[in-house]
Amino acid sequence: MRRLGTLVTLVLAAGLGLSISACGETGQQPISYPAVGVGTSPTPFTVGAWQVTLDRADIAIGPLYLCASQNASLDLCSAARQEMTTVGVFDGLDPSEQPLGRVTGVDSRLGSARYDFGIAWLLTSPAPVPDPDIPEGHSVVMEGHATDGTRTLSLIAQVDLPPSVAGGFARTVSHIDADVPTSDFVLTVHTDPSAWWGAVDIDRLADQAAGSTDPVLIAPGYPVLADGSADPREVARNALSQAITNSAAPTLRWTPQTP
Repeated sequence: MRRLGTLVTLVLAAGLGLSISACGETGQQPISYPAVGVGTSPTPFTVGAWQVTLDRADIAIGPLYLCASQNASLDLCSAARQEMTTVGVFDGLDPSEQPLGRVTGVDSRLGSARYDFGIAWLLTSPAPVPDPDIPEGHSVVMEGHATDGTRTLSLIAQVDLPPSVAGGFARTVSHIDADVPTSDFVLTVHTDPSAWWGAVDIDRLADQAAGSTDPVLIAPGYPVLADGSADPREVARNALSQAITNSAAPTLRWTPQTP
């Protein structure tokens, strides 16, 4: 984990500074509490006719900005109430609490969130920039194998999840409705990597890899095939990206810290 550069603070967290400076008028008080990542115990799961087992699932989370509005759009959330400006990496196959960083800001009822998966795109940057501490330069790295009883595939997935536009975020969450009035809370980021594979067509990956014993590398950058169709590895990467950022995205939960 590391703190992002000064530009992140100036461009994305300037509103938070305004909120804190105004807390003398509103009665809001500065708070700071830990954020932790929690994965899911690794067990084999079924995708179509295949049984898949994951041996690795490293996930980068952050920066993260929390707003009072129920909508996370920049128009309604120009000033974050609380933020984690660091990037944390945790093991999605470990169900224990793993430290990600600290959330700082002012006491507030939170209505929405915006966050990245270790790759930020500042308004001042021509392209998204990965944090140097994310796993092998990617937002998510997974490794495992799949078998249908007769064939076995080794799988490696390297998934990049940058914002789609400069100044944007990879994921926005509306209607959180969490009251965080003191520092005696913990933010838990929970995820289940097995849920990300449901839409991956492993049959197509196996057909393409027929006769090869090399791991199937699901990663960005594959060109279209000679017939004009998308490479199955690119299709699989898109399915994983959609699941991680949308249909099976990590959940955010605030709970009081236990003594």
